[in-house]
Amino acid sequence: MIVVRNWELQNICKQYLDKKKMKQIIDIKYEELEKSQEISKLKNQLTKSFEVLDFQIEKIYENKLNWLINNTDFSGMYDKDVKEREENKIGEIMDLRYVVKENDCYTNVKEVLKAYFHISDRLLLKLKNSKNIFLNGEPTYVSKSIKTNDVIIVRIDFIEDSSNIVPVKMDLDILYEDEYYLVINKPPHLPVHPSMLHYENSLSNGVKYYFDSIGLKKKIRPVIRLDKDTSGIVIFAKNEYIQECLISQMKSKNFQKEYIAICFGIFDNKKGTVNLPIGRKDGSIIERCIRLDGDTAITHYEVTSEHSNYSVVKCLLETGRTHQIRVHMSAIGHYILGDTLYGEHDSKFKRQLLHAYKIKFIHPIKNTPVEYIANIPDDIANLI
Repeated sequence: MIVVRNWELQNICKQYLDKKKMKQIIDIKYEELEKSQEISKLKNQLTKSFEVLDFQIEKIYENKLNWLINNTDFSGMYDKDVKEREENKIGEIMDLRYVVKENDCYTNVKEVLKAYFHISDRLLLKLKNSKNIFLNGEPTYVSKSIKTNDVIIVRIDFIEDSSNIVPVKMDLDILYEDEYYLVINKPPHLPVHPSMLHYENSLSNGVKYYFDSIGLKKKIRPVIRLDKDTSGIVIFAKNEYIQECLISQMKSKNFQKEYIAICFGIFDNKKGTVNLPIGRKDGSIIERCIRLDGDTAITHYEVTSEHSNYSVVKCLLETGRTHQIRVHMSAIGHYILGDTLYGEHDSKFKRQLLHAYKIKFIHPIKNTPVEYIANIPDDIANLI
C-alpha cells in the first residue's frame, strides 16, 4: 500500500474527472510523492497520456485513477503529515484542524475560525480569497453550517516576498525551531531590523539567509524586539497566524519575558514593582522618559546578588514599552551599567548590560507551556 501525505487526496481524486483538474492533482498533490517508484511511474504514464488526450477521459486514465484510490492507505495521514513537517522544520505549509464536537456551540465555519482559532479579519480575508478553508476536504464558504464530526481545515501556505531584506550568512544561535517559529539567542551589538546604518548587518538579514537555505519563502517576522546592544531571546514567527497568536498572548499577559540586568548601586528594596508611564522625550526620536501622558509601563524586579557598587537584578516585564527596563531602572536611581543613554558612560562596558534571559508562553498550536532560556554572554556572566 502507498501512504499519501495529504488526507484530502481521496476526495479530490474521486471528484476531479477531467483533464485540467487531473493535472492539478499531479502538479500539486504528487509533488512530494516522487520518491515512491510506483507513484513516479504512474505520474510519468499519466503525463504522457495527456499529450494525446484532448478533453475526453480515456479508459487508461480511469483505470489508473481507480488503482490509485484503491491502493492508497488514507488512515492517519494528517498526523503523519504534521510529523514529517515537524521533522524537516520548514513550515512552508501549515494546516489548522478542528473536528466539530457533539456539544459545540459553533453553528458555522466562521465561528470556529474566529472563536477557536482566533483568526484576524485580515487573515480571514486572505484565506477566503485563496480558497484555503476546507470542510470535510472540500473548499467551503465561511457561512457554511457545520455538524458533529465535521472536519474543518485551514491551510496557511502563502508564498511571501521578503526581497526587501538582503540575505547575509550568519552563525545563528538557534535555541529552538519547529514549523511554527524560530527562537534565537541574539548577541549584543546586532540590531534586530535592518536600517540605513545596518542595511546588511541585522539579525533579520541572518534569518533571511537561513530561511532561503531551507526553502522557506516567508516574510521575516520578529515577535520580540530587542535594542541593538541588548542580548538575548528573539522569536521569529514563520507565518502571520503564528505572529498574531504570539502578539495576542503578549497582550493577555500569557507571555512572560525575564531579563537579567547589571544595575548601578545597592537597592534599598530588594524586590518591588516599578509602575511609571513611559513616553517619547520631547525633541528626540529615540529617547524615552517618565511622563504622565505616557503609556502604562510595569516592571517587576528582584535583586539576586549584590557586589561592591552594583547589583544583579532579575526583571519581569508586565508591559513591553520601548526601553522600558532601562528607563525604569534609571528612574529609581539604579541605571543599567554601560547604558550611555539613561545612565553614565563607563569605558569598561561596551554596551548596556541587559540580557533577555528567559521566555514562557503557550505554544500557539500544541497548546502546551513552553520555556526557552538563553545563555548569558560573558560580559554579564563575569559580573554575576
